[in-house]
Amino acid sequence: MGIKSDWAGVTPFLLFAVMAFSWGDLLFGIDTGSFGALQVLPSWLRSFGDLNPTTGVYSSPTSRTSLMNAIVFVGSFIGCAIFEPICERWGFKVCIMLAGVVQVIAVIVELTATNWIVFTVGRIIAYIGVGLVENATPGYCSEVSPAAIRGFMSGSMTVLVTVGNTIGVGMSLPFATEMGRIGWIIPTAIQLLPALGILAMVPFCPESPRWLISKGRDAEGLASLNRLRHKRDVDSGITAIECDALIAAVQESRMVEKGRWIDLLSKKYRRRTVIVLLLFCFYQTTGGGFVNVYGPTFYRQMGLGSKVFVYATLGQGIGIVSTIIAILLIDKLGRRLPIITGATMLVVCNVLIGTLGPKPNITAVEQNVVVASLILLLSGVKISFQCNAFLMTSEMGGVRMRKKFMGFGTTVDVIYRIVFTAVVPFFLNDPLYMGARFAFVMGGFALASWFFAVLMVPETSGRGLEEMDELFAMNMWPWEWKNAKTTGLGSTITALEMGRDVEMMEDVKDKLAVEHAENTNGAVPTLR
Repeated sequence: MGIKSDWAGVTPFLLFAVMAFSWGDLLFGIDTGSFGALQVLPSWLRSFGDLNPTTGVYSSPTSRTSLMNAIVFVGSFIGCAIFEPICERWGFKVCIMLAGVVQVIAVIVELTATNWIVFTVGRIIAYIGVGLVENATPGYCSEVSPAAIRGFMSGSMTVLVTVGNTIGVGMSLPFATEMGRIGWIIPTAIQLLPALGILAMVPFCPESPRWLISKGRDAEGLASLNRLRHKRDVDSGITAIECDALIAAVQESRMVEKGRWIDLLSKKYRRRTVIVLLLFCFYQTTGGGFVNVYGPTFYRQMGLGSKVFVYATLGQGIGIVSTIIAILLIDKLGRRLPIITGATMLVVCNVLIGTLGPKPNITAVEQNVVVASLILLLSGVKISFQCNAFLMTSEMGGVRMRKKFMGFGTTVDVIYRIVFTAVVPFFLNDPLYMGARFAFVMGGFALASWFFAVLMVPETSGRGLEEMDELFAMNMWPWEWKNAKTTGLGSTITALEMGRDVEMMEDVKDKLAVEHAENTNGAVPTLR
């Protein structure tokens, strides 16, 4: 009996389904990347800022910038809040297509805006779509991907978000000196592309087999699984057995829990809830949110002039390279090592920015060190928390609570973003902090994140989604997860996903028959 390689279970259609949903990540990235760049474009400031009669320069007051940057995330909060009930009732496909429709409406509102209030309303609508995307995409990719390659599939979100960030910032580069409306119209209109991509491709994707089975639509679940897996697995009966195992896991879960929101605080899930809270906390507070939203503003404060958009685009480009390397290695290296490594980078970079940035007579070399540190700050966040926060949250919820954990995690992520983006402008303009000294605040969070990674983050790579409840019940130290052995239905499903040969099928059938009998008071299951 052998085991297939990690990529042996990947089919062209699975890649298509993941890519179709991942267009939502491009939407996410362009939205978050473009807004920070738009706010320093002279054309945007001329349309939505205030004219200083003394200098003849257009600008946006700090209080207004802070309000706009914070209030747009209300839309993301709404998107995250409505994800779970929509997905629970209608599935992942409806969620992601709704995000595409919402984005089209948002861009139309933005393009027709004549004042900053209407433009901000458009941004709020756009972020409703972002909220749906940041839940639906990692959730779907986790549910359809084999355990051995789930980190890569779900982690591709980070790459496409970064590509979107780069496009969002880069589209402003050609218009750095443009004063006409066209200077902000084109960078805004580019947000339509990922929305149209979603609406064009997602209808051809299968719904998540796990979602279908959870709704009692077992035949559709098997048909969906058969479309995603290799024909040899379908012909040999492996997908049928995997479907039976998923059905049994759902039945077993329904015997012991209902999957309520209040269960996030129960003894069974409390540890997971804390981990999710801290994953998203450190994702926002260690530097990534700062670079994405206020990076161009900070570069301008550093006196970089026309190079603002060059460095902002370069930083996002390096971020793409970092995330590609990260997702290629995440299933081999696991979750813990990238987080620990990235947290170390974040501590060093923030200390360098906070130490050198505020110097009154900063040299060219020191300025370059600050710029490089800011660029690497983004890479550190992407390697550590951006790659893993969404991925691990989509993994840890178990059979009944996965969608609720995703909805909860991304909702608290938005709350962190609202607070963080509202506060930062005042620090950037406070003489005491002189902008760069705020890096010490982020460095403190980065140091805390390092201890969190070492002492609390479990190793979930190579583990099946249905194994999580059993693993957390073992109450192990995080570093003990790698060698832990599970014996329940989750281990059976993982074995099938990992591609073990058909020789094991009779053993699996016997095990499923026993589990089914226990869950149905002795009734004999009808195995395919």
